[in-house]
Amino acid sequence: MRGRFCLSVLLCAGILLPLVSCNSNDPSLTSIVISPSSVTIQLAPPGAAQGYSQFTAIGYYTHPGHSAETRDITSTVSWASSGTQLATIVTGGTNAGLATVTGWVGGEAWTGNTTITASAPGFNGDIVSNQVTLTVTDSSTTDDVISIAVTPNPYTFTAINATNPFTAIGTTQTGVQENLTTASGMAWTSGNLSFVTIGLNTGLGTAVGAGSTSVTATYTNSDGTTAKGSAIVTVP
Repeated sequence: MRGRFCLSVLLCAGILLPLVSCNSNDPSLTSIVISPSSVTIQLAPPGAAQGYSQFTAIGYYTHPGHSAETRDITSTVSWASSGTQLATIVTGGTNAGLATVTGWVGGEAWTGNTTITASAPGFNGDIVSNQVTLTVTDSSTTDDVISIAVTPNPYTFTAINATNPFTAIGTTQTGVQENLTTASGMAWTSGNLSFVTIGLNTGLGTAVGAGSTSVTATYTNSDGTTAKGSAIVTVP
């Protein structure tokens, strides 16, 4: 009799557990919105670093008895580009959502439009985001750089005569980011040559004396306008 009672309890538990899990209040993904809404990237010459743009995915969730909530799901969605000959986009990892122009394939320049989307599992199947158009234009189309970010910033050298390569990332009028560290039109300067020197066209800094100063990257656009960015550097 005691054995039957224990069996009955176990059977009841086996029936009730699935029911409890079915009544979970975990939120369900209902939609995904990616941004920016449109991107234009200029094709770089053969052999040069191609432009790129960072996309972000925001998930919208609902669950019974609670207000809708949003989450940044950039790193967990599956990203896709409809035209990988124009641009590819990274799924997962630290570079998730980063779209990069493919550039030249077999000596041929690829320009045109590709569609960027993001998807993730939902309650009734995959949820697909809005579509964003990424346009790759030829080099005759101008897109001025309007700001420069120099990294690392701040930076402390380890000792006198130590060196460090600095990087200049430019952002254009349309929001495209480009690595301009050694690009034509880029010039590097040091705020105080007694503390730090830097390669005019390389961005390679060298510690020469104890003190604090800045290193500056200045980029000149084809129309003569300029964009600047600086990093604070210290020599112990």
